[in-house]
Amino acid sequence: MAGRHAAGQRSQRPYVIAGVAAIVLLVVVLAARFLFDNEGRPLLAQRSRDCVGLTVVSSPDKADLMQQLAAAYVRTGPTANGRCVQVSVAAKESAPAAIALDGWNTAVDGPRPDVWSPSSTGWVGLMQAQRAADHLPDIVPPELPWVATTPLVLAMPRPVAEGLGWPRKQLTWIEALGLALRGWGSVGKPQLGAFRMGASDAFVSTAGLSTLIGSSYAAVQYVTHQPTPPNLTVLRNEQVQRTLLGFDRAVKERAVSTAALLTKLRQAEQRDPRLVPRVMSALIVEEKSVLDYNQGKLGAAPGGNGQQSAPKVPLVATYPPDGTVLSDHPYVVLNTPWVDAAKRVAAGGFLQFLQGDRGQAAFLQAGFRNHKGEAGPLAIPENGLLGDQQMKPLPTPEPTVLGALVKAYSQNRKKGNLLSLIDVSGSMKELVPGTNSSRMDLAKQAALGAIPLLSDEGNFGQWIFSTDLDGTRDYRQLISLGPMGAEMTNGKTRRDNTLGLVSQLQATNGDTGLYDATFAAVTYMQKQFKADRLNLVVLITDGRNDNPAGGLSLDQLLQQLRAQRERVIHIVAIGYGPEADQAVLRQIAGASQGVAIEVRDPRDIQRAFIQALQRF
Repeated sequence: MAGRHAAGQRSQRPYVIAGVAAIVLLVVVLAARFLFDNEGRPLLAQRSRDCVGLTVVSSPDKADLMQQLAAAYVRTGPTANGRCVQVSVAAKESAPAAIALDGWNTAVDGPRPDVWSPSSTGWVGLMQAQRAADHLPDIVPPELPWVATTPLVLAMPRPVAEGLGWPRKQLTWIEALGLALRGWGSVGKPQLGAFRMGASDAFVSTAGLSTLIGSSYAAVQYVTHQPTPPNLTVLRNEQVQRTLLGFDRAVKERAVSTAALLTKLRQAEQRDPRLVPRVMSALIVEEKSVLDYNQGKLGAAPGGNGQQSAPKVPLVATYPPDGTVLSDHPYVVLNTPWVDAAKRVAAGGFLQFLQGDRGQAAFLQAGFRNHKGEAGPLAIPENGLLGDQQMKPLPTPEPTVLGALVKAYSQNRKKGNLLSLIDVSGSMKELVPGTNSSRMDLAKQAALGAIPLLSDEGNFGQWIFSTDLDGTRDYRQLISLGPMGAEMTNGKTRRDNTLGLVSQLQATNGDTGLYDATFAAVTYMQKQFKADRLNLVVLITDGRNDNPAGGLSLDQLLQQLRAQRERVIHIVAIGYGPEADQAVLRQIAGASQGVAIEVRDPRDIQRAFIQALQRF
């Protein structure tokens, strides 16, 4: 037995040795894979150093998708100059990001970008124009690759478009704007009444900025009868200016953003689907917005509820044959001191991934077109889109031309109907750290700096609020609403009177009657409503509602704001300082289809006030 056992051991030993050798070999191979990269460089040495951190600031419409793609890219184990790469994506609206890049403040603006990807090259041009005006160096590289695209389209309720010959017939911009100016009678359908065009604001919305660019091309072509790109010389032509103004006046429905515009349309449908064509005959939006709307995706629309059911009256996209503007989602690797060589390599690698098969498939699935402008499988007539429709992309004008366009638009839009409502409660007496000024002082400076920007023709009024300012009222009128340049009973203009009274403002010992004062201001403005102007209340506060007498609750205020139908007063809510109730201000702004601006540093209040006026 012992001999057989010993013999068995000897007979098994070669297999044991071979097995051990195989295990050792496997360990060596695995160790090689985990300890060295494909080029034979030790990974442990790489991991002992910090990774290259790449910060991408993206427009919100694609930020979530960009973050998902960034995570997928990092999982592939990318390197830059021998170091591992980490990519983080932060969302920031294109318009405020363009302004912030004039002097990025991380405390206010969020993470400082190495790569900026707004929704349109137009925002890049505006940023360049602003930096040039401020005598700052250009930080934009000569080449701006795209990661995705979506064209600007003229969206119509399907019955309206089919009545005009869709999908065979596509209106030109000039035809559409002519319809908006002259009504359905101009095409032999006077029984349909007015042709109501909707558009978003060029200071806030990419679709709004693209509309302005497209209108400039159309105006130049209308006057010169040639497809001449807009330039400074031709834009100074008086007839071109009048045409541009006429196109702007053709827009009868305005909203801060595309989301707010679509929310208004959906609310009309919920009341009565037959109202849809009469509320808006056409909307100037992006192709992707048509798809999202038809799929019940209103996004973060002010007053919207996010995901909803598909509409009963879907939209369809028409593609003007005289050309359209692409939201081209550029990938801008900034030429700044903090973007070093390693970050540039990392940025280039991430761009390749975004433009590769996996990245582009993700954009197509989300409803974008690819970076070459080619449509995906969702761009079909059943979804209201024509992916095979021939388009003529219009180039983005030069930064100086963009700046001139926006300046002219700004002067026109400032002919609004605006009531300023400033908090003068006791907390406004507090000094702002790092300054010798109180919160009240900074609020006054903000108003005094912004009021001169308003045109003489624009209507303006000034109120203040606290508690018990006027008997039991929580607000008091300083200046009645009226044209800024109009002479008042004391022989001075409303502008001069406003500047004088605002400069003398003092904080009271009262509390913050925020809800009652806001409701009173909106109610007043509804009585002063101007259908051909944008009607606004600009609210500035450093606190939260604190009314010992009770008054309206937040739910009651929001209910009243959401009930606005024909005479919508938009609220621009500017909250600043650590005690401002930003969440509530966002709700108030959203319920009125307005916008909330959070100012973390009270010293930035003037900038915020001016931005608010520039948006409208």
